[in-house]
Amino acid sequence: MAITEFLLFILTATLGGMFLCGANDFITIFVAPECFSLCSYLLSGYTKKDVRSNEATMKYLLMGGASSSILVHAFSWLYGSSGGEIELQEIVNGLINTQMYNSPGISIALIFITVGIGFKLSPAPSHQWTPDVYEGVRFVRSIPTSLSISEMFGFFKTPWTCGREMLSPLGPRHNFDLFK
Repeated sequence: MAITEFLLFILTATLGGMFLCGANDFITIFVAPECFSLCSYLLSGYTKKDVRSNEATMKYLLMGGASSSILVHAFSWLYGSSGGEIELQEIVNGLINTQMYNSPGISIALIFITVGIGFKLSPAPSHQWTPDVYEGVRFVRSIPTSLSISEMFGFFKTPWTCGREMLSPLGPRHNFDLFK
C-alpha cells in the first residue's frame, strides 16, 4: 500500500471524527464513527502478508461489526419510542410528550448504546479483542512513541503561550506577571 493510500485513510478517519463532534442526529452519530472504524480496519490490515496482521484485522472487523449492529438496534429502539424522530432534541421532546422516558424500551436502548459504544472503545469488560489487535498490527506500536514526542514538544510551546494570551486581560487586575 502506498503512502498516499495510508494518508487518505488517516485523513478520512480524521474527517469521521470531526463529523462526530458536530453530530446531533442518529444518522451522523452512526455514520461518522463507522467512517473512522472502516479506515481503522483498513489500516490494521496494512501489512497484508503478515498472518498476525490478518488475524487481528479479522477480529477487529468482526467485533466492530457486532458493536455497530448493537448500536443500530439501540437507535431503532429510541427511534420507535420517540415517535419516529432522528434528531436528538426531537427524540427527547418526543419521549417527554409521549411519556415513554420511563419505559423498559428506553432502558434497553440505553444499555445497548452503552454496550455498542463500549465494544467500539474497548473499556474493561469488553476489551478481550484489543490485545490481539494491538499485537497483530505493526504500526500501532509506533503511534504512542510519535504521540509522546509530539506531546513533549507541544508541551513546551502551547500551554505557556496560550495561557499568557488567555490570561492577559486579567493580568493587571490579578497580577499574572509570571506569564510575561
